[in-house]
This record gives sequence, structure tokens and C-alpha cells, in this order.
Amino acid sequence: MPSILVATIPTLCAECPLRHTSICRVLGQGDAAKLEAARGRQFSLRAKRLLLREGDTPNEVFRVLSGWGARFRVLANGSRQILSFDLPGDFLTPELLCGEPARFSKMALTSMTLCAFPRERTANEVFGDPEKANFIERLLVRRIRDSEDRIMMLGRLPAAGRIAGLVLDIHRRLSRRGMAAGSEFEFPLRHEDLADALGLTPAHVSRTLAALRQNKLLEIHSARAVILDREGLQKLAS
Repeated sequence: MPSILVATIPTLCAECPLRHTSICRVLGQGDAAKLEAARGRQFSLRAKRLLLREGDTPNEVFRVLSGWGARFRVLANGSRQILSFDLPGDFLTPELLCGEPARFSKMALTSMTLCAFPRERTANEVFGDPEKANFIERLLVRRIRDSEDRIMMLGRLPAAGRIAGLVLDIHRRLSRRGMAAGSEFEFPLRHEDLADALGLTPAHVSRTLAALRQNKLLEIHSARAVILDREGLQKLAS
């Protein structure tokens, strides 16, 4: 496992604005003290550091407090396929609750702060309660649905539609957590990240973003994105 930078002042669960999302909502059930007891530790990870390598079987599962990450696989030729992007509030590793080796790697794209929960204890609590187990089931079903949508997008849409669909999805996820100011939101993804997620080259991503900006549909600058024409982006992504 990579070296990590341990947070010196962990955020108290009672003060966390995301404690009612994802796995924290399930483990805490509205009780911050109960959630604090379930959490094993909180730590920070520098940008570009690996959190998890494909084939690992960690004894912890993770949830993002802040920062952005990526779930990806590396092909035999060394190229990377990003499967999804991790945002604040996401529960990163529901699959690992079953104790199986990871079929993907996890990396911090920006500096991240994560909360870690003991895997075995969390699995026993979750799968010992039908309501909590149902949450994990719905989470995995959503991941399958999102993967199918991504396959359809990659197989059928041109570059502009792929970028539009990804941007709209990230905006939706951030808005649901109160992290988007109207149509403007944080967007620290590099052209290389978008290329690896969308089956494009960085040069193609750059040209497509320039065209979207010129057509007053989308502007990305200084790690921020602004949706200029939502309806226009939705048409491209459909």
C-alpha cells in the first residue's frame, strides 16, 4: 500500500456535512456518536497516490470526505481505462465487503481525505441487517446501471456527446450533495483523465472542449466547469 499522510485533526462525524450520505447514513442511522464508533480512522492521500491496487484484499473499506479520485483498470499494454470518478460522499468499495480481491485500482486525482471502516466489522453489521443489506444491493445495482449507460455512451456517441454526458452526470452528483453553485462547479479533471474515461485521446478532448466552448455549451477553466446551455448538452448526450 502507498504511504499516506495521516490527518492531524480528524473531522468529527457530528460536524461532517456528508454524514447523511452513502455508507455513513447506513452505519450511523442518524446517530453521529454511533458513526464515530464505527469509523476506524480518517486519513489524507496526496494527489496521484494509489489507495488500492487491483488484486488487493484490504481490511478496510473507504468513503470520501473530500477530494476526487478514480476507479480504473490497467490493460496489458499499459493503457488505463477509468471506470468511474469518485466524489465527496461516495462509498468507494462496497464490493470489498464480501472479502473478494479488488477487480480495480483506486487513485487520488486530487488531494483526498477518506474515512476508513474495518471491513469485517462493517460487513457483519451491514449484512446482518436486511435494511442495511438492501442499501448495498441498491448501490451495486446503481453501479451496474451506470456501467451500462457508460457502455452505450462509449459505443454510440461522438466525442462531444461523451463529454456532455459525463459533465452532466458529475454535475447531478455534486448538486445532490449541495456542491454546485447553480451551473458552476468544481471540475479538476485533466484532459488525460477525460480521455482515459471516454475512450478518446487528450488532443481530441482538447479540440472537443474548445468546440463546446465556442458553441456556448460548456466552459471548463481553472478546475471549474460552467454549463452554459444545459438543454444543448442534454441533446448531445442523448
